[in-house]
Amino acid sequence: MDWMKVRYGFLDGMKAIVCLFVFLGHYFVAFFIKDVFPMNSIPYRACILVFYGCYTVPLFCAISGFLAMQKELGKGWNLVLATLNRFLRFEIPIVVVIAAVMLLNRRGLFACGDLLAQRLENKQLAGNYAFESHYTWLYRKPFWDFQSYNSPLWMTGSLFAGNIALYCYSYTASLCRRYLKGPASAVCQMAAMALLFFLARHDIPLFAVLLGGCYALLRQWAGGMDGRHNSGRKAHAFGCAAGLLLMLLNAGLYFFRDFDFERFPRYYEWVGMAAACGILHLVFSIPAVQGLLEGKALTALGKLSFAIYIVHYPLIGLLACPMVYILWDRLPYVPLVLLAFTATAAACLIASIVFNRLIERPCYAGIKKVIGFLGEN
Repeated sequence: MDWMKVRYGFLDGMKAIVCLFVFLGHYFVAFFIKDVFPMNSIPYRACILVFYGCYTVPLFCAISGFLAMQKELGKGWNLVLATLNRFLRFEIPIVVVIAAVMLLNRRGLFACGDLLAQRLENKQLAGNYAFESHYTWLYRKPFWDFQSYNSPLWMTGSLFAGNIALYCYSYTASLCRRYLKGPASAVCQMAAMALLFFLARHDIPLFAVLLGGCYALLRQWAGGMDGRHNSGRKAHAFGCAAGLLLMLLNAGLYFFRDFDFERFPRYYEWVGMAAACGILHLVFSIPAVQGLLEGKALTALGKLSFAIYIVHYPLIGLLACPMVYILWDRLPYVPLVLLAFTATAAACLIASIVFNRLIERPCYAGIKKVIGFLGEN
């Protein structure tokens, strides 16, 4: 199979930090009350910048798109296998989590989330699993019926669609290079990418995945954009300056303008996506940052990032909400929330390790064997 396998260790560290921000963001939104963090106060703005800015969903999606573009799919059968591989790697672990959530919900273990939401008058509170779903619906939940799950799993469908779109682009580009020459080939490839962006214009995570893939293409086409060659130093310097400018612009929108996080202007999302790509370029451009991100602790967490992503939200509703609700009259609110966060974070780490070893690894090993067998035949 003609798949390119390129490993960027520092991207594992980036995924670890992004997942940490996702966890912190969901926890903040769950237990935010106006008496503790007044609307548009400095702590409020900082938390919203981290969670809703360019540091969580857009950056996670851009990394996914960058990695998806590393596959060189020159044959139609390889495109089918890559799509099947990606689907199963998402589907099987997510179905396990959703089935567990259904079972625990039917036993009433998520009830404290709704009770606490009423007490805090916080409609964004995590733990909204108090609904009935038939187990036969599991096959379509992960990608086609996320609206009934108030959880971060909604983004996984866009991630999957973006990855498959980039696989299709890779195959289309290989056909263009094979049958067209010169400018005609380049024009067809650019037209194919433009079509993908047009179709994805209303889906922010999907658009961010495509931006990450487009950044990977720019690195391939520019060759020396890492600044190691004279021909690429100007492009490298321009890219770094643009990345810093976009980050400052994104931060400025959140820190110097009043807003309600439930009603964002559309341009916040566009600036956030652009800033995510700017961050990606800066990380690729600064070896010292790459060295920090390749630390053992961060890379180990990065390899658990998918498990952390899909188990942390149920744990907020399963553990943090009951703790805060039961101990409401016994401890001051802020220490209580911090105590619940510590317990939930520890539980999330343990659950992610267990999930990775008992579900993800065996699942991925089985999928690899199946894909390998199909590829050889």
